[in-house]
Amino acid sequence: MKYYIYKIFERNGNYEYTHKCLTQMPDDAEQTPQEFLEETARTFYSDSEEKDGDYWWHFGELVTRGDEIKEVTKEEYEILQKYMY
Repeated sequence: MKYYIYKIFERNGNYEYTHKCLTQMPDDAEQTPQEFLEETARTFYSDSEEKDGDYWWHFGELVTRGDEIKEVTKEEYEILQKYMY
């Protein structure tokens, strides 16, 4: 099992957010971590329209983008999970 922390950027009107999340992936996962990040950003609220590397809803009023995914140790994952959720 591999452990990751990832960030999703969101712009909602004039407001911008960064969502920091954790995930686990089996060693033999069908997706690469980057593919997982892009799929998560694309389906963050539901299926979206892709434009300029971002994912759009409501004619661009709501935009998400996968910013970063980083592998962490199991110990780091457990500590982050304890304090993030």
